[in-house]
Amino acid sequence: MHDTAIAEALRNQESSIDVRGYGITASNVSSVIWSVVNNYPELYYVNSFSYYMLDGTVTSIVPKYAFTEAEIASMNAEIAAEVSKIDRVIDTNGMSDLEIALAYHDYLSADIVYDYSNYLAGTLPDTVYNIYGAFVKKKAVCQGYAEAFLYLM
Repeated sequence: MHDTAIAEALRNQESSIDVRGYGITASNVSSVIWSVVNNYPELYYVNSFSYYMLDGTVTSIVPKYAFTEAEIASMNAEIAAEVSKIDRVIDTNGMSDLEIALAYHDYLSADIVYDYSNYLAGTLPDTVYNIYGAFVKKKAVCQGYAEAFLYLM
C-alpha cells in the first residue's frame, strides 16, 4: 500500500517523501526503497537516498536521482518511443496471457544484445541494468532484460 505512494513520489521526482506513519525504521528503510525501485522498473533513475528519523521511525526519505529532471524526461520519451514500436510490432489480439508473455520475451531476446564483452572486461555501464539500456541502448544484462520484461507486462 505504501509502496504505491512511494513509487508515485519517485515518479514525480520529489526531493523529499513524507513517510510518517508508514512504520519504516532504520533497519528496514533500505529494503523498502529498493523493493519499490525493483518493482517499478520505470524508476531506473533512482540511485541512492538518505532519510530523516524521529522517535525511532523514518519520517522522510530524500531520494538522489542519477539524472536531472530534463534528462529523465528525455530518456522517458526515448523509452516510450521504443515501447510504442514494440507494441506496434506485436499483435496480441486473440492471444492468451501466456502467448503474450512469450511474444514479448521473444521480441526482447531478439532485440537486445547481452553485453557480454563489457561483462568480461568488468566495464559494464549502469544502463545495462535498467530499462533505458534495454529499450534504447539495446544492451543489457540479466537485470536489464528482466526489468524490460516486467515493464512490458
